[in-house]
Parts: sequence; structure tokens; C-alpha cells
Amino acid sequence: MLNNREMFSSVNFLNNELARMKKNIIVKKQMSRCSVDAYGFSTLWAWRIVGVAHVEDFESVTDASKRAACERQALKMAKMLLKERRKFHAITEVVSAIRQIHSQSS
Repeated sequence: MLNNREMFSSVNFLNNELARMKKNIIVKKQMSRCSVDAYGFSTLWAWRIVGVAHVEDFESVTDASKRAACERQALKMAKMLLKERRKFHAITEVVSAIRQIHSQSS
């Protein structure tokens, strides 16, 4: 049988553990939201591909057909990130999806 002091200590320990677990869950959820936002934000460069500002990396490709192929692939990646960004839970999943698009285009 636990005495009052031991019981208080156990309850205090459990409360601290519960608080720590809640904090971890909140942090993970917030990081997940930040990642989703970042994936969406990362597609803003797509507007430069089709807009007036352009993307210097693509503009430096002198062969027009190669540049167009690179731009198409980049736009496919941007579209995928915009439409499906909530399904990704880790950056490795994003990289795998981008590699899959790249292999389909090759």
C-alpha cells in the first residue's frame, strides 16, 4: 500500500509525463502543418516558370526543347506538391515522389 507521500509523488510523475506527451504531440502537429505549408510555398517558383520573371537555371539551358522539357517536369512537380502536399509526412516521401516524376519523364 502506498502512503500519501508516495501516492502524491506517483501522481505528480504521471502528470509531468502526460504534460510532456501532450507537448510532443502538439509540437509534431505544428511541425506537420509547417511542412505542409512549406511544400505549398515551395511551388511558388512555378509561377516564375510561366511568368515574366523566369527562372535563371532554366533560362541558362540554350536548347529550347531541353529547356521546355525541364520546365514541364518542374511544373509537374509543383502541381503534385500543391495538390498532394497533405499526404506527405516526411521530406523523404516528397523526395521519393519527385524522383518518381523524374523517372516517368526520362
